[in-house]
Amino acid sequence: MYKRESVRRAIRQLSKLSRRLYRDNVASRIDFRDWLKDPDNKAFLEKSFGYHRMPKSAPPIESLISVNFHPDLPLMIWNYAHAAQGALYAFPRGWTYVLRICRGVVFDSGGNLCALPFPKFFNVDDEHPTLGGLTGRSFEATVKQDGHLAIIFRYRDRFVLTTRGSFTSRSARSGQERLDTTIAINRPTWESLIDGKTTILAEMINEDTRVVEDYGKTNEFRVIGFIDHDILIDHRYPRLHILANQLGIACTGLASFDVIEDVLTRVRQCYLGDIEGYVVRMDDGERIKFKTAGYLNDWFWYQKMGKNQERLLRYCLRLVMNGNFEAMLGLLVPERKARVNAEISRVITAIRKMDITLTPSGQLPLRVTKELYDLLPEGAKPPDKQVIRDFTKWSLERGHPEIILT
Repeated sequence: MYKRESVRRAIRQLSKLSRRLYRDNVASRIDFRDWLKDPDNKAFLEKSFGYHRMPKSAPPIESLISVNFHPDLPLMIWNYAHAAQGALYAFPRGWTYVLRICRGVVFDSGGNLCALPFPKFFNVDDEHPTLGGLTGRSFEATVKQDGHLAIIFRYRDRFVLTTRGSFTSRSARSGQERLDTTIAINRPTWESLIDGKTTILAEMINEDTRVVEDYGKTNEFRVIGFIDHDILIDHRYPRLHILANQLGIACTGLASFDVIEDVLTRVRQCYLGDIEGYVVRMDDGERIKFKTAGYLNDWFWYQKMGKNQERLLRYCLRLVMNGNFEAMLGLLVPERKARVNAEISRVITAIRKMDITLTPSGQLPLRVTKELYDLLPEGAKPPDKQVIRDFTKWSLERGHPEIILT
């Protein structure tokens, strides 16, 4: 459930933290790392985020966040680190509201809120696997776009665009150029509609921002949110659509569903064309992601394997050892499952034929490791070699079980 007061408190905490960093002359990521070397500063960071490292095996807060700075304006952007997604999977309580709003939230040197994106929201299977608490409530569902998030706001009469974590990334720079061109066509309207207390959220759709879905030669912004800093909530779709038209930019589409169960039924179909899925906005402002089975299929393949095919074996062997093989790859279409099964079978068959006896120290004999490395793709790196050694010992301990992705 979206808790507006929790978001308001989180903003106050980050505002204090931002002011302290500016007071301490922190103006770069290197400065921030040095600042954290002081135990008092690290304790202040943990307190600001409301983060309690329990159990002790939970990751430290400094590994879960990143902070970046505008090159010529006194602006600071907070983002949760990429590692937070995986690291907090086993520690969901670590997603404090302060950390959740670190999704591109921007403050100036006075601690004033300048840009407020959506707080992190989760996939339906993570938050509401049985749709509990959602059934019977009113909602609207918009098409989830598969590009890079653009966070647009006004500061000192300048319209600024940032991505979730950087003012100067390639996407941010190209997005700023496109934004400047767009505003130049209709600047009076932009100045009348966008003040210093609003944030526009849009997806940048072009060839350079492709994640999985192929939008061809499309090059545009698609508005997905318009947030009022005073009420700390985004406007509903009708107002969003009107605003996008007034500003001269595209808006994401609105989908029609009668009940929330229909959204889930729809996304569980394998392929729905060139859409990632839907974002459902509940009546209280809570947002939930519904990603299509086909998109998840493609995401696993292209992100984990397709861009770097030699990682296929390494990734699959790790999933087998972690017990997540079927859960993570069960969505693959038959031809991709067949390829995965062929790779796993090739390795296990070869290992079974080896006469393996561990050394007294529990290591694989040198002869065996050389044979194992011959099973790897050309150009295999140290992580590939480590994984196949670990997998061989794992398989040996279990009597070389049959492993088939069904």
